[in-house]
Amino acid sequence: MKPHSPFLLPVLALSALVASAEPPAERPARIVRLDHPHRADIAQNVVKTGSLVAPSRVDVCAKIAGRLASLQLDDGTPVEEGVRVRKGQRIALIEDREYRAALAAAEAGLRAAEATLQDATREYDRTKALFEDGTATAQERDTAQATFERARAAVAQAKAQLETAQISLDETVLVAPMDGVVSARAVDPGALLSAGARVVTLTEVDWLRFQIYVST
Repeated sequence: MKPHSPFLLPVLALSALVASAEPPAERPARIVRLDHPHRADIAQNVVKTGSLVAPSRVDVCAKIAGRLASLQLDDGTPVEEGVRVRKGQRIALIEDREYRAALAAAEAGLRAAEATLQDATREYDRTKALFEDGTATAQERDTAQATFERARAAVAQAKAQLETAQISLDETVLVAPMDGVVSARAVDPGALLSAGARVVTLTEVDWLRFQIYVST
């Protein structure tokens, strides 16, 4: 084996020194932008499936029994689905002959009770005066007083019956309890209604609520 040349080692050392002195590869520069912080809204679109719900829905029901005579507005417009009504507007009529007769009977009953009370009042006053003079007994005075009290109670009862008859007659006219649109009609004119029977359904449509379901 031949010995190495004495000039070979210095050449190798010089080559290694030159290689280590080469600069490293440059990295690409990053651009950084500076700005002042500020407040802003972040827009986000959410797609959901839901339904429109009326905030108010009312069933108009008959408060008394009777035959449905009419189902139309004051101007003759038939009350059917899609018709707009106003609060307090008439929408239906129930036959009122029986209720008018009941009101007349109640008025007559009140007049009779008031006449009886007048007679009982005079008799009680007369008997009380006779008792104070000593010409009537205590039993006669008490009897006259009891008759007077019964007559006065009969007048109060007759007034209550008259008021009830008037209320029943007023209930033959069905009015809209709110502004809205007729969304359903349950009966037709001529139907025999019972107390509490549904006639129409009104729905408020000026304001609608969008209802969606969100999973938890």
